Amino acid sequence: MTSAKEQAQHLDLEKVFEPSTLPGTAVVTPTDTVRSNADVLSEPGEVLPSNNKWLLFSSRIEQVLGLESRGIHRVKSHEQTAETTLSFMQILVIFAWLPQFAVLLILFGTAGPKFDVYWQSVGDSATIAGHRISFFSVCLSSAVTYAPSAADYTVYCDPRIVSRWKAFWAVLLGLTLSFVATFVLGVGLASGLQNDPLWAAAGAGSGALVVAGFDSLGNFVKFCSVIVALGLISNMVPEIYSSGINFQILGRYPAIVPRPGYRPRFVWNTIGLFVVAVCALAGRNHLAQIFTNFLALMGYWISIWIAITLEDQFIFRRRMRPEYIWSDWDKQEKLPIGLAALAAFCIGWAGAVLCMAQFYFVGPLAKLIGRDGGDMGTYVGFCMAGIVYPPLRYWELKKFGR
Repeated sequence: MTSAKEQAQHLDLEKVFEPSTLPGTAVVTPTDTVRSNADVLSEPGEVLPSNNKWLLFSSRIEQVLGLESRGIHRVKSHEQTAETTLSFMQILVIFAWLPQFAVLLILFGTAGPKFDVYWQSVGDSATIAGHRISFFSVCLSSAVTYAPSAADYTVYCDPRIVSRWKAFWAVLLGLTLSFVATFVLGVGLASGLQNDPLWAAAGAGSGALVVAGFDSLGNFVKFCSVIVALGLISNMVPEIYSSGINFQILGRYPAIVPRPGYRPRFVWNTIGLFVVAVCALAGRNHLAQIFTNFLALMGYWISIWIAITLEDQFIFRRRMRPEYIWSDWDKQEKLPIGLAALAAFCIGWAGAVLCMAQFYFVGPLAKLIGRDGGDMGTYVGFCMAGIVYPPLRYWELKKFGR
């Protein structure tokens, strides 16, 4: 059952929408249930006529799995391409994880007996602590990269059915279970390097080590390896899809490229795919090292962004009535100037640089931990940005009133 508070929030959400005049979007009345400025959601159980085979197939899958009753609805879109993309994404996320999950369970079973759970860490206590801090920093950086794009998927959940807390716990549990399982598997494979010559020859940080983990399966190794490789490719689909909105939020002009009145998201998706392909081909011989270093940089700025976003929501937005006026999203004179956020971001980034420990640079504070340092940039950046943002935002509101 939906609480009275959630119903009131939903009604407030409907009231603030005005007819949309954005290029390439549908005209929306205040009584429509809206999730974005470009799409109008269907009501639960409503059948949308379409000649698109992906939409029709997606609709049948939703009915069988009961997704419509859980608040996940298809989108009424004015572009056939957008309909196809969203429907294909739904089918992908429903089924793509099953073969990957099965193969990873097989990998646990075949490689698990060779995991060395008694392997002792090498070095003095300070150096070991620094290595562990750096490892957990990389793990955290990998998980939090989902945060900036999370709204690109939860935006299609009906708030009358899927509350904020349901969405929060669904995302948290999904990320936690998936990352913990794969991290444990990776640590186990690395721990067996010193005991198995075949694993040692494959080397750490490469796909060859995963293939070596299946070595006891005979000819079935190739099949499992292909499924793992295809799993990596399928996991890139949501990221490439979300790259479109990441380009579009850069400003008004990226949002209307290539021309006004035409929905441009697939153009940015194509550009993002091209960039990823070029980087992968150029760095294929050192991909693990490049990925680890780049991932840490992602973790620094995303942790700072999360601190600023959380404080802005829970300290400032919760006091406003309404919290958000969605129709003001593109009205520059009504949006925050951003001085507080920019200053907090720069201060947080300075703290991250002082405490980062990477192959190319070790900050002066990170050097204090053991022989190789400890990467504390993610945590320090988050804390420093969180400390300075509230007073800066209070000053900005008092000075400019927005």
